Amino acid sequence: MAGMSESRYDWLNDRWVFFAPQRAERPIELAADSTAHAQPHGCPFCIGQEWQTPNPLLQIATPEPNCHEPWQVRVVPNRFPAIDRLEQNCTSPCGTADKAPHHSASPFFNRQSMGGHHEVVIESPQHLTSWNQLSVAQLDRVLQAFQQRVAALRQSPRVRYLSIFKNSGCDAGASLTHVHSQVIATPVQPPSWEQMLGRCHEFFQATGVGYFQRWIAEERGQQQRVVLDDRHFFVHCPFASPHPFQLMIQPHAATPFESLGPSTRSSLAQLLKSAVTSLQCFLPDVSYNVLIHLPTDAPSIGWSAPWWIEWTPRLSKIAGFELASQCAINPIFPEVAAEAWRKHWPQPDRGSMGIDSAETEPHSLQTSSQVASTAESQ
Repeated sequence: MAGMSESRYDWLNDRWVFFAPQRAERPIELAADSTAHAQPHGCPFCIGQEWQTPNPLLQIATPEPNCHEPWQVRVVPNRFPAIDRLEQNCTSPCGTADKAPHHSASPFFNRQSMGGHHEVVIESPQHLTSWNQLSVAQLDRVLQAFQQRVAALRQSPRVRYLSIFKNSGCDAGASLTHVHSQVIATPVQPPSWEQMLGRCHEFFQATGVGYFQRWIAEERGQQQRVVLDDRHFFVHCPFASPHPFQLMIQPHAATPFESLGPSTRSSLAQLLKSAVTSLQCFLPDVSYNVLIHLPTDAPSIGWSAPWWIEWTPRLSKIAGFELASQCAINPIFPEVAAEAWRKHWPQPDRGSMGIDSAETEPHSLQTSSQVASTAESQ
């Protein structure tokens, strides 16, 4: 890409992103987090320290007979939740029956209580610090835990927004190095989600096609930002990425996340393993966030995306202009980012998945040289 600034419009979020590749020459803009990953004494997430956490909501054990650890993935309520726990017998949409919304005489001071669920998914009994250290089989167990918690939380009629997220590294907001993710469920949708729902409904009404379905088709046609395109998933760097090297993983099928079968889930586990391996090659020890978006109203508005994943390396910081304008400045064009992801993307390790290779062969991930033929055949 030429070293000239450019602005790109993100239609879905109704915002402009400024690309300024010349800013990448400033080393501080792309400084990786090199925090040491030494095991802290008495880590509350390590096996043998279970007494430091609340009682588990879920534990997943290994089927291997020679494994003597009682759990491989453990889900517990967050001891320091971002929101108050939603009581099971609560009828208030705000989360607590005795704290109704408070409407002030002044429109400037309305407030309400916020109840919901905030959970921690401990992804290994051992003190590991990165998905790169987990096997594909272990990542598959982590995804199983995600599925089971999402299915359980969706049973509550008061849950309107679900978020699974991973903060890896200090710059991504992590406070503990032990590998873990978090789940938050709330009774209200963030304004940004309300806006996206409206935009998708508007697009569907105008075209008769789901926005995400059309987005994949358009990106596949251009090819420049595609990282992988396989039987189950489409992986690319969005055209108007607000963050450098941001990656987006979208499913082809309209299957809810919690309903993914073992084969698709194993393919996703392999994809996540490949993604973190690739990232470690060209941005070693960088902090990153992984967000699994789980819209609750998708079927009714022609969303055509029951869920998707955003992977955001944390390389640059928000400064004055971004705060003032609410516009992002990205020093890396997504075309350059996609090339970096593709260059270092490993081939799947079939043996580590613990499933029959003949079953997984149709899912084999494709490199950029294979994407064009895939697009022509579909």
